[in-house]
Amino acid sequence: MSPDIEQKNSILAALFDQSADLVVQTNIRSEIIYASPAARRYGYDPLEVVGTSGLQLLHPKDRANAAKNSVDVLAGVVSHAAKREHRLLRRGGGYAWVEGNPVVQRDADGRITGFVNVFRDITERRKAEANALRQTALLEKVFESSPTAKLIMTLKGDIVTGNPAFLSFINLSAQELVGKPALDFIDRDYANWDPGETRLLRAGALDAVRRDFRFLKGDGAHAIGDAIVSIVRGAGGRPWRLVAQIVDVTELRRLQADIAARDAQFRLVAENTRDIIVYSDMGGRITYVSPSIRDLGFEPAELFGKSFVRHIHPDDRVAGKKALDNLASTGAGAQFRWRARHAQTGAWVWVESSLVPILNPVTGQRDGILDVVRNIDAQVAQEIALNGALSESERLSSVKTEFLSNMNHELRTPITTILGISELLMKRVPEFGSESDYLSRIQRAGSELLYIAENVAYLSGHNGFTRKKRIRKY
Repeated sequence: MSPDIEQKNSILAALFDQSADLVVQTNIRSEIIYASPAARRYGYDPLEVVGTSGLQLLHPKDRANAAKNSVDVLAGVVSHAAKREHRLLRRGGGYAWVEGNPVVQRDADGRITGFVNVFRDITERRKAEANALRQTALLEKVFESSPTAKLIMTLKGDIVTGNPAFLSFINLSAQELVGKPALDFIDRDYANWDPGETRLLRAGALDAVRRDFRFLKGDGAHAIGDAIVSIVRGAGGRPWRLVAQIVDVTELRRLQADIAARDAQFRLVAENTRDIIVYSDMGGRITYVSPSIRDLGFEPAELFGKSFVRHIHPDDRVAGKKALDNLASTGAGAQFRWRARHAQTGAWVWVESSLVPILNPVTGQRDGILDVVRNIDAQVAQEIALNGALSESERLSSVKTEFLSNMNHELRTPITTILGISELLMKRVPEFGSESDYLSRIQRAGSELLYIAENVAYLSGHNGFTRKKRIRKY
């Protein structure tokens, strides 16, 4: 043997000895005539397998396929599609997955004398593939059974598949969707449509975008979908597919639009009324206050998240706490007056609160308080002035009554005396004509004065007097 050949054989032997791959040389009857040291990885000494059939080291279910591969190679049929993955029996039990790469050996006349097969341990790869298959099966199950509409697209936006939830959402069959551009089923005039953002997503510059899209359904109707469109990256991190998850928010967006419209109306009223509108939680912390709070010298923003208690007059805090406690325990609204300190002047301003509970629309529980606060400082001032005027009127009325009572007494006493004396005189001098006429006039004049005095007392409301009839004039 030439030195070159010997050197080459030495190099190959060294490579075989150090290789983790198992190198096996067999004759045409599949009998092993050489095994590399890597046989020890499977529990075998290389020399002990020499002379044995290589097929006996394979899993029983893999032997037929391995034998067929050998027959095909001997017949000159080399198929790249041939299954060359087999299970190799480990000493002590168990199997390792190996992948063979056979090379035909020929003699000087070109006849096949055997094979050299390099087996690579692919056990971990097979485990990873099995796990990947299980994961794929799980993901497919999730995809098919998910209540959320899901759509898979090419980077161009052509539909690859959609799950049943998406087919139901769009009201179309898979045959009507697959292979067609997803944009065919989207209203591009919708306000949220942004073609530039979509281009960035397809190029991989964005990982995901989230937008509302208006979809054109199979029955001609429209549906609003809250869509998260994500990029799926393939080998080397290059963009490969687009995946969309879509939630039907048609009714939600309608309700939100209605709420926004009502909220705008409420704010229009709240921000243009002189009454102060205050929302607070059950702890009394302010969550909203209308701009009219500026009438008390405050800016709305400085009160958010705070309690107003320290700005209430100390004498009014007990009544306010009682009203709030009653509202929290019974849900009963309340109305009470109190004084608020003006933030700029420090003056106390009279206001009136109308408290009502705010109910959670879902639970029905009380979770807030609405307080409509009205400035009644001018009204209270008028009430104080009126009360003062009423007190003065009552005092003057009392003085009047006392005066009339005294006056009546002062008048009645001399009149009664005159009437009594004149009556006695008339009994004594009935015969005198002129004197009798004078006495009669005195009697009538006295009775008229007494009538006036008693009716004045009656009109003044003096107790003990009734209205008298006027006597005839004298």
